[in-house]
Amino acid sequence: TTITATPQKEPTQAVVNFALCRNTESYLQQKPPGTMSHRLRSSKYRHVYTEGPKNDDIFTNIVPYPGGGDHQGIKCNTKYWATGVKGGGGPVLVHPLDKPGVVPTEAVRLNGHTADVLDLDFHPFYQDLLVTGSQDCRINLWRIPEGGPQQGQEPIGTMQGCKKKVMYTLFNPVADNILATADGSKVVNIFDVQTSQLVLSNKDHTKLIQDLKWNGDGSQLCTASKDRALRFFDPRAPESTTVVPDVHKGLKTFKMCFLDNHNQYVTVGFNRQARRELKTFDARTNKVVNEHALDQSSGLLFPFYDQGTNLLYLIGRGDSNIRIFERTSDAPYQYECSNERVSGAVKGVCMVPKRCLDVLNTETTRFVKMTSDQVQVIHYTIPRRDAGFQEDLFPDDYAGIPGLNAEQWLGGDNAKPV
Repeated sequence: TTITATPQKEPTQAVVNFALCRNTESYLQQKPPGTMSHRLRSSKYRHVYTEGPKNDDIFTNIVPYPGGGDHQGIKCNTKYWATGVKGGGGPVLVHPLDKPGVVPTEAVRLNGHTADVLDLDFHPFYQDLLVTGSQDCRINLWRIPEGGPQQGQEPIGTMQGCKKKVMYTLFNPVADNILATADGSKVVNIFDVQTSQLVLSNKDHTKLIQDLKWNGDGSQLCTASKDRALRFFDPRAPESTTVVPDVHKGLKTFKMCFLDNHNQYVTVGFNRQARRELKTFDARTNKVVNEHALDQSSGLLFPFYDQGTNLLYLIGRGDSNIRIFERTSDAPYQYECSNERVSGAVKGVCMVPKRCLDVLNTETTRFVKMTSDQVQVIHYTIPRRDAGFQEDLFPDDYAGIPGLNAEQWLGGDNAKPV
């Protein structure tokens, strides 16, 4: 009798991958070679998740400023959150983060402008200082008393020099008391808030400015404008502007974010078909190294980067989900982690400083999100079996201490963030 052996089939790639992953913490996203996330890799952050806002994380009885705009809509520090609200003269509501619940209708608002406040920013080094920029072309500096604003409170300083409405306000992350603003006259101004003086200006823009960001060490500004270009420049060096044209083909507003620890920056905008997309650039060459199509939604996207976990969060206005990507220095440069849904469409959002996170419960990121009638706090955590502080999840991070004073920075000095 002749016995014929049946040839064994080679195991498929999926079976091999499953066998490799069974006893490891590595993960594999099944995609063809050459596309994003096809390689086997290890990650401690891919399980980041949120349970959404709980009852003690919600502030109600909020009526936000009804106007549009391309700014975040809300800002916060370790003590307060603040947003422009509906009312005459551009009122601003400042409320303690540790007092959730119903915000009293009679709560005192800051009201030192004659028109609506379009943007605001907390001082990164002093938790009781806030600046507000308005359609009345003025920038006010406020000192917030313990517990919140008081009746009849006046600004402690007013900065003038903007020719049209103030659209963006942003403090330098390293140099003390240095504030950058962008206004409707297509000019970027630098103020010393201690003296309330305009110290530098950049007039290289030809179209309306739609985004304003400092790099990590505060030595360079980047703007996105309506001509679809990015401009990088040192405000102290008039001839230093580098222009990156045609960043996105779509005509809608786009935003950018620095990824300094990877020598990259990302932009989120729209293509010709009005689909939202994410692009990664090499910061050394300004060349695109990765493009990723997102969806067909029309809402403006805001990127937030957590350098400690290498996680990039994309939050869209009008969306009820938050996309998360883990970033790397090598191709394919990003790996999709999750697409968490949160209650209520986003009207405004900001990231809470990391120094006030609950590290003992492995909270790695926290956001303050504004809807049409609420402000919600959203906590992101990474589950761990062991209780207590997890040192590998929390490397050294931004401490909120100035590395330079204004005079040193204006004199040309640079320093790493503390």
